[in-house]
Amino acid sequence: MNKKLLTLVLALLLGMLLVACGGVDETPAETTTMTETVADAPAPETPAVGAPAQEAEVVVTGNTLELIRNRGFVRCGGNQAVPGFGYINPANNEFEGFDIDYCKAVAAAVFGDATKFEIRPTTAGERFPVLQSGEIDVLI
Repeated sequence: MNKKLLTLVLALLLGMLLVACGGVDETPAETTTMTETVADAPAPETPAVGAPAQEAEVVVTGNTLELIRNRGFVRCGGNQAVPGFGYINPANNEFEGFDIDYCKAVAAAVFGDATKFEIRPTTAGERFPVLQSGEIDVLI
């Protein structure tokens, strides 16, 4: 009887091992694309009591890339007090950091010159309204 019990236990363990190591389903996941026009967009929700009001008006001016190229430089919104991401280096009084490097990369991609950019210092509360108003072109 011990051989039968041992065989049964080994068979169960082998079965669990095979189930646990089962293959991954290779069929691609179904994707959906959702488009909506401004007319179809839902009305904005009423902000919670005590929430700051967002009064930025969205400015749609056409082709942003064409506008930037005609201006001759890209305007980026960036941190001014977060070392490593965006801050004014007191040694040379210039912006430095990860966000600033991304802005330089955008300028290099658009103009072939990484110096054709302007940083607009922003705070956390004003970043998106400044972008929506068109005061800056890119927010990194």
